[in-house]
Amino acid sequence: MRIGRRIITGLIVFALMLAGGSTIYQTAAAQEGAKQTTLDAVYSADQAQRGSASYKQSCASCHGDTLGGSDQAPALAGDDFISRWEEQLLSDLADRIRTSMPLDNPGSLSASVTADIVAFMLQVNNLPAGSAELTADAAKTLKIKRKG
Repeated sequence: MRIGRRIITGLIVFALMLAGGSTIYQTAAAQEGAKQTTLDAVYSADQAQRGSASYKQSCASCHGDTLGGSDQAPALAGDDFISRWEEQLLSDLADRIRTSMPLDNPGSLSASVTADIVAFMLQVNNLPAGSAELTADAAKTLKIKRKG
């Protein structure tokens, strides 16, 4: 009887391991296939509009009204900006903004205001808007891409 129980227990454990491994593999494969980029309409036009107002209030004095930069601040739009950030995660850009900007009050921007500003930056860089709003969590899996 004990041998029979051991075999049955072993088979159950083996089946659970196979099922668990399959689930882990499927989850990893789904995450790999689900990677989005900034070309995938990852912010809404309404969010970019809110971001425009926040940008004007907190960023424009250094980076300019058109995001073109100035002597003391880099451009946040155009080829130089995209070249600097391309292939990096959008969350890296958002984290940099949230923790170090504006220069006169670093860390004062909330995660949602930062996401709105990033949405505005994507809009100015002619990246497509969609129906969903950009969130800090979503930005963790989004790569910055150049519009081709």
